[in-house]
Amino acid sequence: MSYKYFAGDIVLSGSDTLSIPEKSDASLDLDGGYQLTVNGTRGILTLTTHGTTATGAPFGSSASGLVELVNTEIDTDSMVIITSLSSSAATKGYGITAYPRLTVDNNHGFVMVNSSGGTIASDTTIKLQYVIIK
Repeated sequence: MSYKYFAGDIVLSGSDTLSIPEKSDASLDLDGGYQLTVNGTRGILTLTTHGTTATGAPFGSSASGLVELVNTEIDTDSMVIITSLSSSAATKGYGITAYPRLTVDNNHGFVMVNSSGGTIASDTTIKLQYVIIK
């Protein structure tokens, strides 16, 4: 198959895949803060929970539930996609939903909500994947 798309900055030709370079990963213990600093257009975010989180409840700062991805690749008009890794990954996704809140230059705020149907224990490792599309 051959695809060609020439609107904007995306060009696909002779391929069934879209490759996004610049993979960079980051880790964060929610006990010590709510900012993940990483530069790259895609990668894995590994978070360690602090305290138990009931189903339907947000993770993150107690005031807003906001977690911030700090990344110089992010522009005000960037699209940032954050998803929970599938249960087939080495560390399960647990049913986490990441809702976008605010995107500005170098920063994307999102709220992570426990959508697993059960309580997530303290010190649980959660893996999310992100991609930034400009």
